[in-house]
Amino acid sequence: MAGLGFFVAALSWLLQFSAGTPSTWTARLLAEESDNGTNETETTTSAPKMAYHKVIGTMIMDVGADAQAFVDNPNSTKAIAKSLAKQIDDVTEDMLDVTLELQDASRRLAAGRELANNSDGKVVLVTYIITMAGSDAAALIAEAGSIVSAIGAITPAAMKQSLEEEFTSVGISVTLEEVVVQEAVSQAVDSEDDTVTLPPPTPTPTPSPSPSSLPSPSPSSLPSTSPSSSGGSEDQDEDEVVDGEDGSVMQSQAGIFTIVLVLLTMVHA
Repeated sequence: MAGLGFFVAALSWLLQFSAGTPSTWTARLLAEESDNGTNETETTTSAPKMAYHKVIGTMIMDVGADAQAFVDNPNSTKAIAKSLAKQIDDVTEDMLDVTLELQDASRRLAAGRELANNSDGKVVLVTYIITMAGSDAAALIAEAGSIVSAIGAITPAAMKQSLEEEFTSVGISVTLEEVVVQEAVSQAVDSEDDTVTLPPPTPTPTPSPSPSSLPSPSPSSLPSTSPSSSGGSEDQDEDEVVDGEDGSVMQSQAGIFTIVLVLLTMVHA
């Protein structure tokens, strides 16, 4: 029975294959080979590896007396993200993550300048992160560099006007006194969930005091010995020597005379 079943199956296949012309036989064989090749390609092809890059930057805003209420309003971050997306080419709102934080207004904004007209002593620190993803890591690096350059070109006036328009559109009533857009940086990351932080600020070098110019000491004037006084001293020394010699001669003569007198006295005695 098993042999009969195999014979029937083989006969059925030969009948199906023989149907048609030789050209159709060739087409069927090529189709089967093509299907096999496609299946092999699908099993060996892997998905491209994704690369990620992030740009992080900050802004400082003076929103007047309602700074705390502004930070607590969930529409504030949405309006800021929308405003930034309009100011930066190739950046959309969904690429932006915005956080808000209150800081003391005594912090200087730029170039050593203090905040003006701040009534409650608080400003809003805006930190934003732009996340980019793609299969070409080199292209992402170039794109991140373009975004950083675009942020650096944003003027405070343009940013202030854009923010005010977006605040009005979401119903935020706030007086935006001042905006300072600070420098942004880009960082490569392993995934879109990796966190990035701003590098610590570079400390301003303290200028070293210039050395005080001390007057150079002038050579002390020593009294010079004049030739005349020197000559007089030498003459005086010579006179003393001569006088000493004369005294010695006179003493010698007196001693001899005394000895002669003594001898004459002894002879007469």
